[in-house]
Amino acid sequence: MYTEDMDSQQGLGNDHPVVELEPDDFGGYELFVTLGRLVTPRPVGWISTVSEDGQDNVAPYSFVTPASVDPPVLVFTAADHQNGEMKDTARNAIDTGEFVYNVFTAGLLDEMNDSAADVDDSEFETADIDHTDSEVVEPRRVVGCPAWLECSVRETMEIEGTQVVFGDVEHVGIREDYLDDADLPDVEHIEQRVLGHLIDEHYTRLELLEKQQPE
Repeated sequence: MYTEDMDSQQGLGNDHPVVELEPDDFGGYELFVTLGRLVTPRPVGWISTVSEDGQDNVAPYSFVTPASVDPPVLVFTAADHQNGEMKDTARNAIDTGEFVYNVFTAGLLDEMNDSAADVDDSEFETADIDHTDSEVVEPRRVVGCPAWLECSVRETMEIEGTQVVFGDVEHVGIREDYLDDADLPDVEHIEQRVLGHLIDEHYTRLELLEKQQPE
């Protein structure tokens, strides 16, 4: 269990020199790693989509977060391929106006990792990922995930080769075993099952720390 004095025990006090940098001081990959390691841990955005011609797609994305609660909006970003081509997930979401956020857990680490490969066919097939129909959108949901957010695209924007996709949450699906007595996502189950993503191949397990919030 994390304790509040662990930072001082690990030498993370205020008496160390500070390196001050500008974004231009980094190479592209160095900046990606630095942002990923400092804004961390993050959920894995395991996003499923379908192309205009009906091909299913599912792939993980590192930068994803709720952007609004009322209305409920989720945002994920997808950097273009190095050759400048838009990634399938972003293109599908933009073309069809829909995507699903599949809540990723540790038991699906191999399947999620395999779905990151650049393939021509559906990742559901090449990575042998079970899937089922969604309730209100066309993209399929990942069987085995404890919860899903089915989204319609609210708006998109491009930041110099990175596609930013905002989605209105249209439907929430949660397995009963993932709920607490108040029928809300159970924090102990989340601690036991969900992995946080640091960067690249690095993930972390969760450990609950309770701290009463001020009124």
